[in-house]
Amino acid sequence: MDWLALVISSSLVVGMDSPATLEGHVTLVSDYRSRGLSSSEEGLALQAGLGMAQQNGAYWGAWASSLEPSGDARSEINLFAGLTRPLAGFDIDVSVTAFAFPGQEDTAYGELVLAASRAFGPMTKTLGLAYAPEQAHLDASNHYWFAETEAPLGATGLNLIGALGVEEGPLGDLAGDGGEKWDWTLGISGPLEHFSWSLAYMDSTEDTDLSDAQLVFSLERGF
Repeated sequence: MDWLALVISSSLVVGMDSPATLEGHVTLVSDYRSRGLSSSEEGLALQAGLGMAQQNGAYWGAWASSLEPSGDARSEINLFAGLTRPLAGFDIDVSVTAFAFPGQEDTAYGELVLAASRAFGPMTKTLGLAYAPEQAHLDASNHYWFAETEAPLGATGLNLIGALGVEEGPLGDLAGDGGEKWDWTLGISGPLEHFSWSLAYMDSTEDTDLSDAQLVFSLERGF
């Protein structure tokens, strides 16, 4: 499957004939963590994203991050497209993402995500599944089930953030033991002048140098 073509065609189909809003952000993180694993060898990473969101619920865009050099790859680029719709009190989000690592051959792959979010008073909860089927550069399918929550901490202006995920497949199996990987996040976030920030404890059951428990700080500026 040509995942880049799928992302582009999806954005064109779902995003027709509806007013759109352009938004972006630049983020500095003390460690680029994805699903509990470090992609920056527990060092700093610079990230940026740009996306279009339409009134009909369609969205598409691009996101990029610096990486600790892996082979010839020094960056990760994601192209994505999706659609959100309300259904029975939930916000349903269906999306497709193409992952690329410029300079590194035979590493690009695609992933489909289905997520459902709902507000319970001031708290928001999300459940979802990210699925990457077997493909040219992925020798087996990959499943990642996740749950996320965010809740305000009284009148402090801060939010409590938490996440839990379980992954089965080659993308999360750095140890190469064929087992499933659990990861979890617990932290706080809040505003700071024209920025937003977060501080979170992240860990996983994977036992490698790139999956040690870590406090991760991020500072983001939106535009």
